[in-house]
Amino acid sequence: MTRNERGTAGALGEGERALQARKRKVTGTVIMLMLGGGVVGFVTSMGSGGTSFLLAPMAPWLAVAATVVMLVTLSWGSWRFFQVVDEVEVRDNYIASTIGLYAYFAVYFSWSLLWRGQLLPEPQHFLLFCITMVITILAYLWMKFRP
Repeated sequence: MTRNERGTAGALGEGERALQARKRKVTGTVIMLMLGGGVVGFVTSMGSGGTSFLLAPMAPWLAVAATVVMLVTLSWGSWRFFQVVDEVEVRDNYIASTIGLYAYFAVYFSWSLLWRGQLLPEPQHFLLFCITMVITILAYLWMKFRP
């Protein structure tokens, strides 16, 4: 049972309907981003030959197609996401993205210097990407669910 603006049982108020519509738009946008990522993952795994699909060589046309799908999905999805979320969500995303970028700078530059000093192997680009994503996601979750 829902309550209207006067607190009595009945239809949803205008603000509640707007909130539900916004939540549907956000959910739809996130689903579209996930589907785009799923398509790229599926397509790139097709030519893996049983090895790790993220590191396996692939046909040039496949690499171009996956890149186009990823760039279009990421560009459209990011634009759409920031159109439908509120200012708190935007702030949380900006802060998490900044923390992730700073972490990338620190890890890559440190690793690169230590590699040049022959103390570490050459920086592994996919590993750097994964580290950056994990730190960004953790920062976002901290911003989203902090007390």
